[in-house]
Amino acid sequence: DISDVHYGIIEANGKLSLLERSSRTRMAHAVIIDGEIRKRELKLVGRDERWLGALLKKEGTPIADVLLLTVTDGGDFRIIRKEDKK
Repeated sequence: DISDVHYGIIEANGKLSLLERSSRTRMAHAVIIDGEIRKRELKLVGRDERWLGALLKKEGTPIADVLLLTVTDGGDFRIIRKEDKK
């Protein structure tokens, strides 16, 4: 049933991959990539730049130091910092 599909993608090899809807499924959205805010993704998780700034301040991480920040539909987040190049 198509209503059970949360997300689908056609891969480079032509294969169709599907992620089914589930109460346990939480899609992660990349809201920062290499220090750049992805506003569309931020909006998809129901957050704004004020929330993002407060989160980064709380974590003690300037946006320029963020390689990847993901947020799930449930609000869980993960920050991967850029490696120190000293």
